[in-house]
Amino acid sequence: KKAKKAPKAPKEKKEKKEKASKKRAADDGAEPKAKKQKYKDASGNLIKAPVSAYMHYCGENRARVREELAAEQAANPEAEAVKEMCRFGEEWKALDEEGKKKYEDLAAEDKTRYEEACAAGTELSAEEVEEIKAAEKKSGAKGPKLTYKDSEGNLIKAPCSAYMHYSSENRTRVREELAAEQAANPEAEKVKDMARLAEEWKSLDEEGKKKYEDLAAEDKTRYEEACAAGTAVSDEELEAIKEEAAEKKRNATKEAKKKAEDAAIWKKNEKTRNAFMGFFTKPTTKKAE
Repeated sequence: KKAKKAPKAPKEKKEKKEKASKKRAADDGAEPKAKKQKYKDASGNLIKAPVSAYMHYCGENRARVREELAAEQAANPEAEAVKEMCRFGEEWKALDEEGKKKYEDLAAEDKTRYEEACAAGTELSAEEVEEIKAAEKKSGAKGPKLTYKDSEGNLIKAPCSAYMHYSSENRTRVREELAAEQAANPEAEKVKDMARLAEEWKSLDEEGKKKYEDLAAEDKTRYEEACAAGTAVSDEELEAIKEEAAEKKRNATKEAKKKAEDAAIWKKNEKTRNAFMGFFTKPTTKKAE
């Protein structure tokens, strides 16, 4: 048997790809496509490239789409999982010019921001770009999102999306409706509450969603203000806080279980207890003289 070739390193693959690109360009008699120039700001940070209208749409709607897809998958586990980018593509295509205008305006503003920042910044060589990227990676500049705690040491709760505000407000009603439907038709396939909530949310128009979008905006402001006044939590401290919360939850569960067991024992012995107490409280009759 022939020995398997060792996989090529990423750098070798990149160089090979560049050579192939140059060769194709030479064969066609055209100049190879130049790499887009990178710039840094006065602080030495890479200037972030502008985002397209479509990517602005994705950024704003990612949390909602993930929640909807999770609900759909939970309702029908055997169905093929839909990737969020596929759903974004479908939604973006379905938008009319008026629906896209908001995101096209954001993209235009972002492009202006980038061009102005580049004009005021400094051009970078390929080596400098690699060095800055490596430094950012090492320092964790693009690491996981920071968690914050308030002045009392409690973790600051992350903001909820408009969809989650809607779900929270309507979950009890939906569960009651589903229970009534299941009782009326026990043989019907059981519908999960998250699936029903997702259906209802999709059917809401802009006016119907506005209340929950306003709540989400308020919640986001609350979170940002709390984080600004709070303190960033290290990974070690976060683990300790989570473990403490988990311990409190375990203790509360044990206590609730013990109370339920005590109540069950008390109820079980009710007849014996009543008979015992009845023996001592039974009225006695005096003997006739």
